[in-house]
Amino acid sequence: MNLVCLGTGEAYDELCPNNSHLVMAGTNLLLDCGRSAADQWWRYGKGPDFLDMLFLSHMHDDHVDGVPPICKRMCQDGRTKPLLIITEECNVSALENRLAGYSLRFPVIFARGVQEGQYPEKLAGLDLSFASTVHGFRNLAIRISDGKETICYSGDGEITPRSEALYRGAGILIHEANLYDQKREGHTCMVDAIAMAERQGVGTLLLTHLERKLRRARLAELRKLCQRQKVRVIIPDPMDTFDL
Repeated sequence: MNLVCLGTGEAYDELCPNNSHLVMAGTNLLLDCGRSAADQWWRYGKGPDFLDMLFLSHMHDDHVDGVPPICKRMCQDGRTKPLLIITEECNVSALENRLAGYSLRFPVIFARGVQEGQYPEKLAGLDLSFASTVHGFRNLAIRISDGKETICYSGDGEITPRSEALYRGAGILIHEANLYDQKREGHTCMVDAIAMAERQGVGTLLLTHLERKLRRARLAELRKLCQRQKVRVIIPDPMDTFDL
């Protein structure tokens, strides 16, 4: 499994694109796609048929606003094969409305029955599981396994017992961390994310979605603190890549 962190920023950071990650595991799965993440996708420069599936954790703009433009551009560039969107059923109608005016020439298909727990069938050979976190909008974290390796992604939100269990033994966990040690409603702080990753035996913890002022003022310091942890902790930059 290979991972590209297309964007690692929070909602309103003009210097760091929105949190969005590409998982390549025999099939190509994009995790969230906010407005500035769409620009990162185009910079990554793959063809219109490269993307197979798109997971959307929740409906905040910095996680979904890039979906219509990347779909329209794939259409303009000649895509004809279907795109599978994986998200909770409660999000489907709003997403269909967002895409309705774009006259796409390829099918957009929604995986049905996405909810907390194990997805009942393999999707493109991958086992997927989901758990809810505490956030302003309903948010699902995801666990992706190819039978050998596992990558997890939190979306946004405070850790819950079920989301913590979801991450157990993951090779890579991408987890949002808005502040260092202060708790902000609907988000996780770095200290809590690191402690949880240590409890759950995570191989590598990637901390993303840092509050923009914190990232600009203390990034070098925070990276040094990450090096002192029992678990491998990295604050990635946009376009960083990781292999399992």
